[in-house]
Amino acid sequence: TIEDVYGEIHDIATIFGDAGKGETLTNELQADLDEVNKDLDGVDLDAIRVFWFDSFSDDGVYAGACCGAPGMIMKLLGVTNVFEDYDGNWATVSWDEVVAHDPDIIVIVNASWDTAHEKLTKLKEPAFSNMTAVKHEAWVSLDFSYTTPNIRNVEAVRIIADFILNSDDGSSSKKKSSKNKGTIIIVVVLVVVVACVLGISLICVYRSRSKADYSTANIAKEFSEVDSKDETNPKEDTKSDTHA
Repeated sequence: TIEDVYGEIHDIATIFGDAGKGETLTNELQADLDEVNKDLDGVDLDAIRVFWFDSFSDDGVYAGACCGAPGMIMKLLGVTNVFEDYDGNWATVSWDEVVAHDPDIIVIVNASWDTAHEKLTKLKEPAFSNMTAVKHEAWVSLDFSYTTPNIRNVEAVRIIADFILNSDDGSSSKKKSSKNKGTIIIVVVLVVVVACVLGISLICVYRSRSKADYSTANIAKEFSEVDSKDETNPKEDTKSDTHA
């Protein structure tokens, strides 16, 4: 675990008489991890399947398993290690198993005795062309020094996290899913609110116009009645003058 790495840093710093520097370093590493977790907030990491391609073997390939540095790095990220069920630091698996697990991302370990170029050449063979990671060229290369327990493990987490956040590969549809859902909900709520406001406004306008039309009709009626009286009254006045 990363706590084991921190413990070794503390032990070495203590041996050299400067435990304070060891504590400072572990605090900085943890702060870096916290920053990665913050950046990955909202990413559907469980849905991202990762194959850790360590090296070739006579029977197939060495893959990162449950319990070594590769497994720890994938756990820190929160992604799904396709060979998590295998015991040990690394597991020997067949290529058929790799194809069957159909990883979204492949972490390719680069070493002088087993280069990333050789691994990429293998992955580009027709037999692997239908794998999601191969179709989208979704692979990350790490030097071997990142893949054993040491202070570079945290940097490895950052490298893979940046790939997940910035890539446009097949795993991108699984990124930020929670945030996208939240955005959709907000948009729907805003649309409903706007619709309600517009509806209320239209009702108010309609009522105002109805009141205005009603008032105009009353005024017209009153003027009509006044005109009728004016037409009647002069005749009555004339008759009165005549009789007089």
